[in-house]
Amino acid sequence: MAGYAQCHVFKLGPKGEIADRLCVGPEEWPLDGMHGALLDVDWVPGRTGALSITVSAHVAVFDLAKSSVAPVLTVSLPPRESDGAPARIVASAFAPRGGENRLLVLSEDGALFSHPVRDGDEGDATIDESCGLALPEVCRGRAGLSVHFSRAHGVALASFDGGVTVLARLHPETGAVVASCVVHESDSGSTNRVNGDQNENDEPEASSPFGPAG
Repeated sequence: MAGYAQCHVFKLGPKGEIADRLCVGPEEWPLDGMHGALLDVDWVPGRTGALSITVSAHVAVFDLAKSSVAPVLTVSLPPRESDGAPARIVASAFAPRGGENRLLVLSEDGALFSHPVRDGDEGDATIDESCGLALPEVCRGRAGLSVHFSRAHGVALASFDGGVTVLARLHPETGAVVASCVVHESDSGSTNRVNGDQNENDEPEASSPFGPAG
């Protein structure tokens, strides 16, 4: 579970009872202050026993068949251009596309990256600046909050401060954004505007690029 300081994997018995448990990760994670929690926990698509745990410093990938303590791979953000300080991660999600896993990483500054994660990748990796995804201008200057990926639609959903959510269709091979639209949420929580690649005069049903992925 995310939001805590430890991660446990439970093995359930035939009646749903807890038959065994495994604590994943080091005794002390690189946690600090308001960022002191596990942000995201996810099984790596297509890899049996591979689990990713996201903290503000990096995304750690564990091969539980080898070790539940030491990750086989850590993925970190590049330093911020403004001051060179390490950028903080706020969320991550795996986007399996075209037989390859791409790790979507959202920074607290609102930058979204798409980093390839391949079988056999090991060690400490820093995401290259070229892996940054082009987002609509309305996202500029907004803090990143969360990111998710719909495998059924092949669409990433990234949320930002101020009630802005971006839906982005990703290229199946490169992971680049090929279509996007922005959903604005009002103070009451209702959706009041959608824009992006869609023309304002078009009917949403006819022009939306976000149908189920083929």
